[in-house]
Amino acid sequence: MPKAPTLDGSRILIVDNEQAVANLLELAVREAGAEIVGPADNAGDALRLIEHEQIDAALVTMILSGAYCDGIAAELERQHIPFAITTGIGVDATHPELKSVPIITKPFQALYVQQVLAQMLR
Repeated sequence: MPKAPTLDGSRILIVDNEQAVANLLELAVREAGAEIVGPADNAGDALRLIEHEQIDAALVTMILSGAYCDGIAAELERQHIPFAITTGIGVDATHPELKSVPIITKPFQALYVQQVLAQMLR
């Protein structure tokens, strides 16, 4: 069984408007020793957190309350904060601008989420 990477001391922003998904992501992140920023369930809250909190990486749902996460992704990129997209609609449906961003397909495994975060934080 692969061992979970450690994310000790990292601050991870979670952006998802589905409470159950946000809870699972939060559990996976905490299990690896990281601190949670948020979770944010709308773009306004996510952008405020990005602006005012120290964030090492982010997990952002591709579609937030019926709209693509473009604005959030653009702000994360502007601030050089690595992020991954979580999506239930598959990799082929992603925006071309997000093709270089790691994709975590729902349903996901905690270990995979932890591995993606560890790789982004290297």
